[in-house]
Amino acid sequence: MFELNFLADTALAKTLAANMDVISLVALVIAIIVSIWKNTNLGTLALGLALVIGHLIGGVSIKELISGYPTNLLLMLAGVTFLFGIAQTNGTLDKITKYTVKSAKGNVAVLQLFYSF
Repeated sequence: MFELNFLADTALAKTLAANMDVISLVALVIAIIVSIWKNTNLGTLALGLALVIGHLIGGVSIKELISGYPTNLLLMLAGVTFLFGIAQTNGTLDKITKYTVKSAKGNVAVLQLFYSF
């Protein structure tokens, strides 16, 4: 069950395995506190802690843990974020916003329609 040989078949190992939910919640709270304190990415920190806890305490293989993560969604979000970062840097978003507001001609209710389509 455990990858750590010194924990195998001990009372500590059984206690840790029985309290995986509490350990996971404590790790999440620690990740939130560290991400606020050090201004780091909470998702990356929580994913790292989940891999460590799931593998060392839960006994699940790393390959099996990663297979449950939606990598397609991650790639899509990273790509869209990168695209909007480029558009912001080269001024495209500013131009689109300026032309959209100008084409509304003061009618604020029309802006909602522009952004919906």
